[in-house]
Amino acid sequence: MAQLEYSLEALNVLRRFYRADVLVYVEGEDDIPFWSAVFNAAGGSTVVVEEVGGVAELDKLIERIEADDASLVVARDADYSLLSGSRSKSPRVIYSMGYSIENSLYTTAVIKRVAHLENRKMAPREEDIRAWLREIASALFPVVVNDIASCLDRLGVVALSDNCESFMVNRSSPLTSPSKIAARLATIEKKVSSASRARAEAVLKKHGGYHELMLRGHVLESAVVRFVQQHAGRNVARNTVYSTAMTMFESSLGRDHPHSEYYATAAKGALNNISQAA
Repeated sequence: MAQLEYSLEALNVLRRFYRADVLVYVEGEDDIPFWSAVFNAAGGSTVVVEEVGGVAELDKLIERIEADDASLVVARDADYSLLSGSRSKSPRVIYSMGYSIENSLYTTAVIKRVAHLENRKMAPREEDIRAWLREIASALFPVVVNDIASCLDRLGVVALSDNCESFMVNRSSPLTSPSKIAARLATIEKKVSSASRARAEAVLKKHGGYHELMLRGHVLESAVVRFVQQHAGRNVARNTVYSTAMTMFESSLGRDHPHSEYYATAAKGALNNISQAA
């Protein structure tokens, strides 16, 4: 796909090759089944989802949509785009409801089911899962504020990494460590000013405040894997957890998934916009 993003005709050829009404472009391989499920649930068009190998390539395609009215859809993680005001206004560019797709994959119901499957005998209580998710979100709030501040002010400071390990009690625990979080904050806050943090908190407040959906997806997912492993009493592969979560996401869209309406509206809006322009 790397040589096709600059040519609208090449994109149209690829669409005809797939015999698709619409091509949807996503960042990476893990995004394909997620967004395929979203558009399949929306119905009405034959959709093929292709990955482009990185967000930089997606940004080029978004530019083609905005500048040339390209007949394609980009579906991507929201990141902090709502807070930074960097979201595309085109209905052909749609975003995950939370920071990333993982925030929609790992709901309380999904975590309960995956943990039950891996334990075989007993499922964790939903109230315990909700309390655990709230605790992680609350404990990491000051780290997330610094992460947002770094994004808004383009500081290049890595506040949150790609997994939760540096914030947890040990290498396998699903519980946060106040002392490790404090140590991480002491390092981060030497690079992020109090003024930047204040701006980040003000932007958060403007957009409804902080909530669990703002956790980086890989941080959340790595914590979920730890929770499942603790409940199962053994190691459980990340791919096992991801695959089960994806299957449940697909089967629950349009039924009882809490984000069904959001994704249905976004997907149908993108498809209808292309159909009306044809």
